[in-house]
Parts: sequence; C-alpha cells; structure tokens
Amino acid sequence: MRLGDLTGAIVGELFGRMLWRAGGVALAALLGLVALYHLTVAAMLKLEMLYTPVEARLWVGLGYAAVMLVIIGTLWATRRKRSAQREQIAGFLNAPGNAQIAMLLEAAMVGFMAGKKSPIP
Repeated sequence: MRLGDLTGAIVGELFGRMLWRAGGVALAALLGLVALYHLTVAAMLKLEMLYTPVEARLWVGLGYAAVMLVIIGTLWATRRKRSAQREQIAGFLNAPGNAQIAMLLEAAMVGFMAGKKSPIP
C-alpha cells in the first residue's frame, strides 16, 4: 500500500464520519425549520378565526419572543456558573502550597514513567 493510499484512507475515515454527522445535523435543522413554518401557519389560521389578522400575528410573535427569552436566560445562567467555577479553579491553582503539591505529583509521575521504560538493548 502506498503512502498516498494510506493517507487517503485515514483522512476518509476521520472526516467521513464528521461529514455524515454534519449532513445529519443540517437535515435535522432543515426539517425543524419546515416544521416550525407549518406550525406557525396553522397557529396563524386558528388565531385569525378568533382575532383579526394583525392580532394573530402579534400573538405568534409574542410566542416566539417568549421562547427566545427562555433560551437567552438559559444561556446566560449557564455562562455565569461556568465562569464562577473557572475562577474557583484558578484561585486554587494560584495558591503557593497547592502549586508545590502539583509540582511534586508531576515529578512523581515523571519519575514513575521514566522507571517503567525498558532499557535500550
């Protein structure tokens, strides 16, 4: 097997799965948008029976705005939790005693790995 064939097989294996997944995500997003469109049209038709067309559009817009606010609130809440956790970890690692313990553990791990290697014949 030539090097080009081997490289092509590796790249095909790595990116092939990623392309199939990307295609699946794109198809799911497209079908989701189509479903959203049809649900919006159905809601508009039902609301136009009860209200005027302008009021029906306002109610549908209000529904979309409520969903958007829930999504933005969720993203904001999870962002705040993650940054607080990062600050806590950074504060822990910046303490002098903790840095010394981390260096000792790292040195022990390097020594253990160096001791495990077999000598070169």
